[in-house]
Amino acid sequence: MSPPPHPPHFQPNPRPNPSPNNSPAPGPNPNQNNSPAPGQNPNQDNSPPWGGWGGNQPPPRTQHKPKPNPRPSPIQAQAQSKPKPKPRPSQNNSPAPEPNPSQDNSPPWGGWGGDPTPTSAPDTSPTQAQPQAKPKPKPKQLPNERAGGGTTPTRKLSFPKPKPMPHRLIPFLLALSACESSPLTGPLPEFNEQRAWSHLETQLAFGPRPSGSAANAALRTWLDGELRALDLDPIAEPFTATTPAGAIEMANIYADLQGQRPNGESAPVVILAAHFDTKRLPFEFLGANDGASGVAVLLELAQGLSQSGPHPLTYRFLFLDGEEALREYWLDPDNTYGSREHARLLRASPLLPLVRAAIVLDMVGDKKLRLFREQISDPRLLETFFDAARDLGLGAHVNGPSQEIYDDHQSFMALNIPSIDLIDFNYGPSNAFWHTADDTAENCSPRSLGITGRIVLAGLARLEERWR
Repeated sequence: MSPPPHPPHFQPNPRPNPSPNNSPAPGPNPNQNNSPAPGQNPNQDNSPPWGGWGGNQPPPRTQHKPKPNPRPSPIQAQAQSKPKPKPRPSQNNSPAPEPNPSQDNSPPWGGWGGDPTPTSAPDTSPTQAQPQAKPKPKPKQLPNERAGGGTTPTRKLSFPKPKPMPHRLIPFLLALSACESSPLTGPLPEFNEQRAWSHLETQLAFGPRPSGSAANAALRTWLDGELRALDLDPIAEPFTATTPAGAIEMANIYADLQGQRPNGESAPVVILAAHFDTKRLPFEFLGANDGASGVAVLLELAQGLSQSGPHPLTYRFLFLDGEEALREYWLDPDNTYGSREHARLLRASPLLPLVRAAIVLDMVGDKKLRLFREQISDPRLLETFFDAARDLGLGAHVNGPSQEIYDDHQSFMALNIPSIDLIDFNYGPSNAFWHTADDTAENCSPRSLGITGRIVLAGLARLEERWR
């Protein structure tokens, strides 16, 4: 197979046209007047900085760095295989047609003539790689799963590259920036932490609740009854997930609390979500914090909001199946089955343009609650809720570490819905209780559920005030 042709941006160095007999170029003409031009310094080296290629003009400069060819030529591959440090540019190496000896015409970045600030030296030879900045090494990835101890793991899930901001997000960001500092007005809906705690204990009574199990199905039936008791109309969202353990029947369940607008228009939608499945492990894993705590808070939020309306926003209470990976480790696409399915259906729904935000609750029952400043979450939306927490005097519970945590919120961010993950991913000393037999009610607290619930209600009050 012949090598691929040179790509369009690959231009070999032009060379002087040799004479037909291949004799060397004649030397300088002794009869020619080689005295310097008027105004030139005879002691100054006026040779062109590019070394001259047989013509009177410099070679064309590259204005923009060309896009890399997906299949570079062998010469390019050899040139690009050994990156070198970028040389320190000189302050006076900028060629000019007529340099003024009394003026320094070099650009402030010490660059190459009148070009914009370059990121690397222009390519002048197809066989020699120009010096480039050494790429910054990526931080070492933490282990995906803890096995009996070690460092705090990070759930792994690749997420899509950022897309151009849709026009429908611009009003949201403008409104959100204005409400970040809005004070809380009026009483918040009630949040009964003891009732939320009873919801947690009820879930643990079902035993382990991995996706596809009888306990998981029984829990969904219980959730349906709890939502109907609040005069909501729950909707089941069954689907078949293809997993490393084979095809598994899963189902989300959600209910909408319709918002009311004075002019009768459709109210903006905020999704409140938590997953109810537990990790499939070879021991009795109850998942009091990882699974049950978020569901307990979400059920109590549904009761408090449904009994305190009407609201200018529509709230969707979304209980997700299949968040946990079936394998031991969190690897794509073995995770977030339920949220990805809901996002897939939402993408084709007329409701999508109305969805303004998604708030995911996960692992919020730790006795020493410190919600993380999760780095994938929408920062302005997250700060709205953290500011509300500080106004309530709960700032000590929103000062957790800054870290990326891969969770259900990414499924909604893939739809360009501003989303946050309210999570304390340091459960026990060095996260020692996470995905172990120690994830029990004894290591959780009703007070932590109450703190989380009040933070969410205070943040929602700010959104309601702005989007009223």
